[in-house]
Amino acid sequence: MWKNIETFDDLKRVIYLFLLPSIFIVTVVSFVMQLVNQQYTDVFYINGLFVGAFTIGWLLVYRKQSQRLVEYYLLWLVMVYHVSTITIEIFNNVDTIGMNTLISFSICTPFILILLFLIMDKSSALWLSVLLLVLSIIPGVMVYSRLDSSFFNSLTQLYITTAVYILVIFFLHELFRMRGEIKMMQRQLYLDPFTQIGNRHQIDEWMKKFVGEAQEDGAFSLLFFDIDRFKYVNDQFGHKVGDDVLKEVVRIVQKEIRKDEFFGRWGGEEFIIFLPTREHQAFQIAERLCQTIGQHEFSQVGQVTVSFGVTGYQQGDTAETILVRADELLYASKENGRNRVTGEIMSKFDE
Repeated sequence: MWKNIETFDDLKRVIYLFLLPSIFIVTVVSFVMQLVNQQYTDVFYINGLFVGAFTIGWLLVYRKQSQRLVEYYLLWLVMVYHVSTITIEIFNNVDTIGMNTLISFSICTPFILILLFLIMDKSSALWLSVLLLVLSIIPGVMVYSRLDSSFFNSLTQLYITTAVYILVIFFLHELFRMRGEIKMMQRQLYLDPFTQIGNRHQIDEWMKKFVGEAQEDGAFSLLFFDIDRFKYVNDQFGHKVGDDVLKEVVRIVQKEIRKDEFFGRWGGEEFIIFLPTREHQAFQIAERLCQTIGQHEFSQVGQVTVSFGVTGYQQGDTAETILVRADELLYASKENGRNRVTGEIMSKFDE
């Protein structure tokens, strides 16, 4: 489930799938306890009603229905549930003696507040949280003189903890927002804005990582390739079509490589792929990519070919020596007719 999270909406959906059952469990426990104790009060019937409503909400999230609609449904649901149940609980304890700790409300409240801050923007969530607290306080203020001291103390503690929850969740929300913005800035720093793959900065980082690991006990290979006669594509069909070709080549390569193989744009129509394999295996992968791209039908352009230079890590290599060697091998592919793969230990791929 966590592996499929790509957007904030995906993250929220996963949280809802865990958060709603938590609220649901608390509601069910309260409902069952009242059923066992034969306490058929107004809260009992409200709990029964909302058990069904929470179940519907969870099923809507699970089945990936319109997330915004589901969110507003849940928002209305939890706010009405919280205010109505605490109001009934307060009035049920008017002129009665006995201790009621309001423990279920203390457990439910942070989940409800988290839900508010997930659904709404920070400012709206803060105001709604404060409104929720005020609406909970009003019935207590109305009858405070008629409440048993133990219940009044529990109610006061609930109000104080709710206020603390609001402040803590508000600042955590701000902290996560700032962290998200920093991560986004870091991502943009290492991401090619046009193709959405690693840029030259990212390639430099990958190179340091692979060279460092290879110097100890690893091995890796580098595929350096570019699009053949790309200038002709731009001149003949226009830069818009040329841009589409670049993006399509990127999509083709991304479908073909694995998660442990890193793909970046070196510049212009030149690309680099890092493979955690020996050169002979990398050569076979390059041949497959060369064939796949060459056989693909591009919109307006038709067929486009690519040329590869393939090299593996050699003892004593640095980032510079590997890149120079890969570039020379790529140049050899160009000189020998394009649409081919050139490596140091493998035969050339014939057109």
